[in-house]
Amino acid sequence: MENILKEHPLIGQAPVHGDGRSCLMALLVLDPETVPAWAAARGIDVAASAPAGARRGEMTHRLPVPARTLVR
Repeated sequence: MENILKEHPLIGQAPVHGDGRSCLMALLVLDPETVPAWAAARGIDVAASAPAGARRGEMTHRLPVPARTLVR
């Protein structure tokens, strides 16, 4: 699952916890080398506080697709 999550270009690390449980939790760490270029291409100032919502929106928009492939 970690490798599937890391397929997203903004995710640098994705440790997953909860093996053998009914649900899993993943800590998503943005890739510090990819995020600035991604933000610049969209006119987002990564130093400002508002873009965090834009990045979160991008992540939540993209992540449900690979997550659905893991549902049993």
